[in-house]
Order: sequence, then C-alpha cells, then structure tokens
Amino acid sequence: MDHMLVCEIDVELARLDDAAARLVWWFQESVGQLAAAARQEIESGPKLPPEAIRRPMPCGPPGVMWGFVSVGHDGKPAKPRVYTAKNMQWLLGELAKVPTSAKLQFSPLDTTGYPDDPTISVEFRREDACPDWGRLILHTMQSQLADPAYQARLLAVLRDLADDIGPSFGYIDHTLAGILQTGHEANLMPGPLPRTFLPESRTYLRGYSWLTICPQDIADRLGGPEALRATGAFANVVPLRNGGLWLLATPDFADYDYPAAERVWRALAPALRPGPVAPPEPDDPTLQHVVRQDAATLGAT
Repeated sequence: MDHMLVCEIDVELARLDDAAARLVWWFQESVGQLAAAARQEIESGPKLPPEAIRRPMPCGPPGVMWGFVSVGHDGKPAKPRVYTAKNMQWLLGELAKVPTSAKLQFSPLDTTGYPDDPTISVEFRREDACPDWGRLILHTMQSQLADPAYQARLLAVLRDLADDIGPSFGYIDHTLAGILQTGHEANLMPGPLPRTFLPESRTYLRGYSWLTICPQDIADRLGGPEALRATGAFANVVPLRNGGLWLLATPDFADYDYPAAERVWRALAPALRPGPVAPPEPDDPTLQHVVRQDAATLGAT
C-alpha cells in the first residue's frame, strides 16, 4: 500500500532578507524539479471546468491530470482556482505579498473524474497563533521515492532551501492524517500545538526521521557534526551554509526501518521535547518509525 510523505522546513520569516522571493522559488523549483510532467500534461491537455473548484462535480475526463492553486491573506479562507498557466502566474504574484497560506496541488482524476491521491502538493502556511513563522511543506507519494532520480531531486530541492534560509527544523516522514505534527509530537501526551512547537523549535527539536534538519542552536548542544557522525545513526551529516545540520539516516528512504529510526532517536533524544508517550499503535503505518519512549530517559542537553 502506498503512503503519503510530508516534507517540511520551518523558519522565522524575520530571518529572510526577501521572504517573497524565497516563496516564489519554493513553488517554482518544487514543481519544476518534481512535477514538470504533470504541469505540462495539464497545460497541454483538455480545458478543465473552472466551476469544479466551487461545487461537487467531475473535474474532467477520467485519467487526466488536474490541479488547483489557492491563496489566503490575513487569516481569511483561501481562494482556490483550477490550475492553468495563467492561474499559476496569479499564485506567484500573490506570493509576493507573503500570504497567510498558499497551495498548489496536482492529482490524476479517477474513473469518476474526481481527484485521486496527489502527485504533489506544495504549500506555504503561517499559523494564526504564530504568524511570524513560515512552514514550507511538500507532500508526495512514497512510491515516487522508489525512483532514485526523483528521490535525489527531492532531496536537492530541500537541501538548496535549507542551505539558503538556516531553518529551525525540517524533516521527511509519513504524513499523519489530518494534522501537521511530527510523529514525535503526535506521540506525546498531550502533543504540542503550533503555538508552542514553532516558537520553541530552536529549543526542542520537533522530531526525528529519515531526513532531519537540525538548527544550529541544537546542533551545538548535541556536540556538532563530529559528535553526531560518531553516533553511527546517520549516513550523511552535513553542515548547512547558513547554520544547522542536514542529517540523513540512510542513503535510500527504502532502507529507513524501525532499527534505523531508533538509532536516530537515540542520537537526538537529548534535544527532543520530553514527556509521556502514547501507547503503541502497531497497525498504524504512519507511526512505524516512532519510538514509544520518553526522550527524557536519555537525558537532556
């Protein structure tokens, strides 16, 4: 069974000398590197009914690629539009205003003409409780990472962004249904909300996963790159250009299993938010890489 993966990078907007330019880059580069064929299919395919974005109806012929873009300002509901080349330019123009939310999504249409699982979803959001923080989010299907070239392009997009902005956190892992917490946060009882975990993300590492981007403040407390390499938990430990560490657990996502996740957890536990954890849910594949143990048991830095 295929699963959705989430890729996220967080940063304080005040740290960016040109937030609008970074957002435009994020959307253009993500689509250009990871969904160029889907974009071309929509732009060269049959005209899709624009009214399908506003009411339940088939979005086009079965099997064709479909998409939408949306933008929200000042906490108001996002305004969606069916994807066209013109509406993509509208989205990029709105990003110059650093909106509250922005999203682009491509999905093939199923046999009834309704959107199936997305090929890609690219998003920017600012939480109402902490609007000074930006979350740059990308969703993709796990099956797509079976293509080594796609996996390499995905990591390259995230690495370029992380090098540029010095993030407070970043990761790739299974998407949790309906929430935007890491597996570690969802495992805590109670789990922290964005108003807590974003402002404190340079104090407590939000989580651990196949890819973990660790802010400089926490990397220093953990002993820096040499100390983390010495743990043996990571295939790749690389300092980021503007601060922080890029920590890749295994060369390939397919090799990231529970023992690998446990090694990463042990290496990073001193910087994770401590607290009691939820009981195991062995039938939930989205939590298969979550260690059910209070991080405080390994001490704090």
